[in-house]
Amino acid sequence: MPSPRWAYLCLLVWIPGWLALAPAGLTYTSISLAFVSLIPLLFPLAGILKNKPRAQIWGAYVSLPAFLIGVMEGWSNPVQRAGALVQLALVVVYWALVILRARDQHHRE
Repeated sequence: MPSPRWAYLCLLVWIPGWLALAPAGLTYTSISLAFVSLIPLLFPLAGILKNKPRAQIWGAYVSLPAFLIGVMEGWSNPVQRAGALVQLALVVVYWALVILRARDQHHRE
C-alpha cells in the first residue's frame, strides 16, 4: 500500500505552485489562502515523514482548510476549477491512504 506521506508532500508542493500559476498572479487573497492552508500542514510534517500514524491522523485534520479552499475555489471560480480539483484530489487521496493504513494496522493487531 502506498504511504500517505507522498500525497501529503504533493499537497505541500501543490498549494504554493497552484497559487504561483494563478492567472491573477499573487494577490493578497491568494497569499492569505496559502497561509491558511499551508502553514497548518507544516506542523505534523516531521511525524508524517517518519510514517508515524498519529502524525498522519493530525495531517488529515490540518488538511481540512486545504480541502475547504479547494471546494470553495472549484465551486465559485471557473478559472481556478482545474487547480482546485487537483487540490481536492490530493487531500482526498491522503485521507483515503490514512484510513486504509489505520484499518490495516488495526487488522494486524
